[in-house]
Amino acid sequence: MFSFLKDRREFWLFCGAWVAFGLLLIVKIKLDVPAGMNEWPRLITALQSDAFEDIAGDLLTGVISAYFFYLIIELIPRRRAEKKTQAILSTLVSSLVETFLHDRVTAHAEPLGKFHALDVEEVAQSRTLLNGKPDLRQFLSLAFIAKWGYPKFSNSLQLAVSLGVDHARVWMDLTDCVARIKDHGERADRTQLLGKMVDLINLVGKPEIDENVEDEALIWQYMMRDDMKKFLVLAEDWQGICH
Repeated sequence: MFSFLKDRREFWLFCGAWVAFGLLLIVKIKLDVPAGMNEWPRLITALQSDAFEDIAGDLLTGVISAYFFYLIIELIPRRRAEKKTQAILSTLVSSLVETFLHDRVTAHAEPLGKFHALDVEEVAQSRTLLNGKPDLRQFLSLAFIAKWGYPKFSNSLQLAVSLGVDHARVWMDLTDCVARIKDHGERADRTQLLGKMVDLINLVGKPEIDENVEDEALIWQYMMRDDMKKFLVLAEDWQGICH
């Protein structure tokens, strides 16, 4: 409910509104004068006058009212829009993680709505898989989804900018990772590195690597693995700044 207070600007505006409310109570209640102020009778008279109460009361009431309308008209609608934006971008990040982790070769042909929001557990599982021996078809799935997702990442920068500078910085780094993965896939496709795939339609076969490019295949897998590790680190950073 009060997550917006994580923003320093919003925190000080919130505190300022409560300070104004406290001062308004002091002005209206007219508390007893502290003993230390008895030496300034004119100041006491001015502070206790109806004119001071009206002027200070109106000013403080205006400050409180302005903050209230700021909450209703600006902050609450903006926070709702930001949550929707974060959900869309989080789902886009998750599309690569899900595709790689669950070996979804045809995920690039599915709409974004088929993916769910980014899950930290899936990120951890993907890292574990990368540190082990992922199947070659998972890298192929990753190459396909990166080619599908790169235009979306690139065109979504303005959405990330609307969330803040930190979000934009991480999003640009994520986009760079996706671009490199896409380039690895396109380079492998041009050089016929992946060879032929068996039973792709039924998703029961595995890509076959030609013997004459076996060393290149190992290098390709290494580059894909390295950039996917960087992507997972950035995915965790993105999750962190969105919560």
